[in-house]
Amino acid sequence: MQPKQIKLQTFGWLMIVMAALAACAQTAAAAWSGDWYVATNGTGQGTNGWADATNDLQGAINGCAIGKTVLVSNGVYQTGGTLVALSMTNRVYISKAITVRSIDNNPATTIIKGAWHPVTTNGTAAIRCVYMAAGATLSGFTLTNGATIAGSYGGGVYSEAATATISNCVITGCSAANDGGGAYGGTLNNCTIIFNVAFRWGGGIRGGAAFNSTIISNTAPVGGGGYECNMYNCTISYNIGNKPTSNEQNPGGVYGGTSSNCVISYNRGTSWGGGGASVTLYNCLIYGNEASDGGGVYYSTLYNCTVVGNYASHFGGGVANWGPSINIINSIIYSNQAASYPNWAGAGGGSSLSFTDSCTFPTNIVWSAGNTTNYPFFMANGSGYGLTHVPGNYRLQASSPCLNKGLNQNWMTNAVDLDGRTRIRYGTADMGAYEVLYRGTFYGVR
Repeated sequence: MQPKQIKLQTFGWLMIVMAALAACAQTAAAAWSGDWYVATNGTGQGTNGWADATNDLQGAINGCAIGKTVLVSNGVYQTGGTLVALSMTNRVYISKAITVRSIDNNPATTIIKGAWHPVTTNGTAAIRCVYMAAGATLSGFTLTNGATIAGSYGGGVYSEAATATISNCVITGCSAANDGGGAYGGTLNNCTIIFNVAFRWGGGIRGGAAFNSTIISNTAPVGGGGYECNMYNCTISYNIGNKPTSNEQNPGGVYGGTSSNCVISYNRGTSWGGGGASVTLYNCLIYGNEASDGGGVYYSTLYNCTVVGNYASHFGGGVANWGPSINIINSIIYSNQAASYPNWAGAGGGSSLSFTDSCTFPTNIVWSAGNTTNYPFFMANGSGYGLTHVPGNYRLQASSPCLNKGLNQNWMTNAVDLDGRTRIRYGTADMGAYEVLYRGTFYGVR
């Protein structure tokens, strides 16, 4: 055998050995059952601490075992993409029940960036930020610049199920061709949803649930802040419902679902149907909202809510309802303004509104003996109406006619008021969003 042939054969065997070693390494990485580590400047496999961090976020997610965590270092993650549903590209695809968490859980320093279609924002070149499977968790990220193709939902994040959890995240500057400009589905905890747009329903959120979150300055034709999303202890402010036709309902704040212990303020519906909300409401404070009809709320069942300082350019500054009869229980609807019927307006001279153990003015056709038209005596009155409203302190003075005048109900068991205090404190619930403490009272600010 010639020396040249020996060298060629030796080189060939060397290549085979190297390939085998590489395959073994890949198999070992794929079988790794611990946590993964990702950094934008990583050069390793990602399985052996930060010194071995990989720069392939999607690869780490794909290799991560169910129940484990992908830890992500500071930086902007804006490359790559995975097709999932409807040929929609996602910057990050969390395909199983794992946790993807930024190392310091700080959304200001760890960013997942999607992409807008360069001409239409939502189009064939659009890339959503994150797609999440049931049971997946995303924590400590900013999701921005995400968008969808035509007919798709969730510009920032799309969740397959309510068991997908988005925690301590900021979702901003995202757009959906259909619903959920910021988020579609899932459960959001301690998140900020801001400056997102949907072209049908739910500028901030569509579906799912939100807890302890801020939904602010989002826009959609219906439900600028949220659509059919259950919200608890959230702030829903400065959202816009901008449906172009004036003959359809377009609440600015939130439409559908249930909102509990929320502050709903300074939202605007460009037409009728509730500047603040059209939902079922518990323990909510609703002020400074605007719409044509129902400046504060439209077609909403209210339990222990305070509706004040809202404005309607047509009917019902506080509450309006032209649909089937709804109930308003233990609530205060006062000091609102409208061209006609400042506090409330309803079909049949008000017969579509049923007031029980509530405080408003004037009396209504459907009126229980426990109602009062007397001024509620807030701790501090606000001024102005609608978007120019300057809020006061809407807790009640000790002289208020609303104290211990509510109707105790089963839902109040273990419930708290808007300050987080026991709902029934002195045997009988108060009207409005807050319970009064008679002695040694300390007030927070919200």
